[in-house]
Amino acid sequence: MSRNPYDFTKPVKDKKYFSGRSDELKEINNYLDLTKGDDPSFYNMSIIGNRASGKTSFLNVIENISIEKKLLPIKIALNNEIVDNETLLFREMFDGIFTRGAENGMYGGLKDKIYLNFRKAIDSITLAGIPTYIKPLRTIKLIP
Repeated sequence: MSRNPYDFTKPVKDKKYFSGRSDELKEINNYLDLTKGDDPSFYNMSIIGNRASGKTSFLNVIENISIEKKLLPIKIALNNEIVDNETLLFREMFDGIFTRGAENGMYGGLKDKIYLNFRKAIDSITLAGIPTYIKPLRTIKLIP
């Protein structure tokens, strides 16, 4: 039995330590580039793969590339509770966008009353909500 050379308990965070997946990264880069410019296009993507296939490391690299491109990446942990409830999913999405923006100085920053009022509102959201579905445009499967 061969040993897995990747320690899945410690995903890669720095892209200089990430190797492989060049075709997938090229495709992601193309989609990220389409979001910038005079006539931007936006896409939803899903990253799927087996356990320990490098999904988290891949997402970390995409996050770093997005930041370099002056985009505002967010991460949402898709646990069963969030996946099964659209209200929680959208709460996490809005929270991620608004908080990441405030961390980057938008809305006056994390200590400004705009963000603090948002924080109160988002933290008060209940589980009652309107079902909404997001279908990914493109699925990229990572095969170890």
